Amino acid sequence: KGHNLKKIILTPLVSIYKGQKVNFIYNSGLIKISSKAIALEKGAVQQDILVKIESTGKKLIASIVDEQTVIRR
Repeated sequence: KGHNLKKIILTPLVSIYKGQKVNFIYNSGLIKISSKAIALEKGAVQQDILVKIESTGKKLIASIVDEQTVIRR
């Protein structure tokens, strides 16, 4: 007799939460800029989220690197 297999939905673990202060890095090869930002969405490592740069108020999409860092290439 066979066994019924249940589907398990795997959701990525949240690394950064909405409202969290993060380190923002912009890297275009020759230029590397870092700044403080606020996450406007939650997300997991390798996901893209919207962040707001604290010094300028500009909103950008950046990829989550770890629990404290996002990067835009």
